[in-house]
Amino acid sequence: MTLKERLKQALVHARSLTMGMLNEINDPQDWIRRPVPGSNHALWIAGHLGSADNAFIGFMHPNRKIQRDAYAELFGRGSVVRDELSDYPDAQELVAFMQDRRQVLLDILDGCSDEDFTRPTPEGAPPFMFDWGAVFQMTAWHESLHTGQLTVIHRMIGQPPLVGRE
Repeated sequence: MTLKERLKQALVHARSLTMGMLNEINDPQDWIRRPVPGSNHALWIAGHLGSADNAFIGFMHPNRKIQRDAYAELFGRGSVVRDELSDYPDAQELVAFMQDRRQVLLDILDGCSDEDFTRPTPEGAPPFMFDWGAVFQMTAWHESLHTGQLTVIHRMIGQPPLVGRE
């Protein structure tokens, strides 16, 4: 399996798990349930993952990044998670944004040559995202971190684990 195939598999699998859990949130109030005070809720996680993918896109193809200042404030690094549904865009809007940004990221990945993975990221990218390969690797790792948080919420709302279902 090539590096590109491995990265794509990781990105697709991570998003599949995330979407599996988000698709099982039926009660609007469950979108803002938190396991403990100060933790993230599903609505913030969805907005954050879409915003993060959007930022990662900007490190490689700035012209494909969508400027959403309100999203940066609500979901960007250092944002404060809020407890009111009315403080956020609609959950389906956030999930659609999250899905769109992942598809763009996958399209960029599909267009990469082996040499592209060693292309440096621009000034302003975090130091651990030093080249394009590191961006794709970090994207999968980052999603997994937040999907782990989402797993707890998913169980809190009475849903069984996704892994192992027949």
